[in-house]
Amino acid sequence: MGIDSQLVLAFLPAVIFFGMIPLVGAFAVRRRWRGFRKKLIRATRMPRLDYAYAHSADAHSRGENETGNPVDALSDSEPVSFYGRLEGIQSETGIWLGSKGISVAIDLHAVPIFLLPQSTGADIAPPDATPRVVYWKEMTPLVEGSRIFVAGTLSRSGGTLAFRS
Repeated sequence: MGIDSQLVLAFLPAVIFFGMIPLVGAFAVRRRWRGFRKKLIRATRMPRLDYAYAHSADAHSRGENETGNPVDALSDSEPVSFYGRLEGIQSETGIWLGSKGISVAIDLHAVPIFLLPQSTGADIAPPDATPRVVYWKEMTPLVEGSRIFVAGTLSRSGGTLAFRS
């Protein structure tokens, strides 16, 4: 083995661990956040859940859930978005959101939660921080009135309106 091959072997781990791995990681993170932004933009363009939509007779179709109980499933063809405030916590993984006269239940058991940084005061510019991804079991206590945005399809079981996905 000559001095050239020993020099290459000495720098190879440095190139791999300080060059290639961080570069691949950076592209993976960038791809993930681009996907998140695309989904968020798509969710903001969905129809908003309001009182009229939640209680319209033609938006319901009868069905049954896994246990055979009757369920009113709202149209699967049109997911909706909902922007509300935290009203309460139900059981181990459920929360209730409310806005404009309606309340919606959400099960957060296996759903990733994206925590957006707070904007400071009257500053219009977005904060210079990235969103954090957590799961329900990792969440710190939520304060009643926290603003939450959710999107997906709805179901109604026994008069309770809930997001299914």
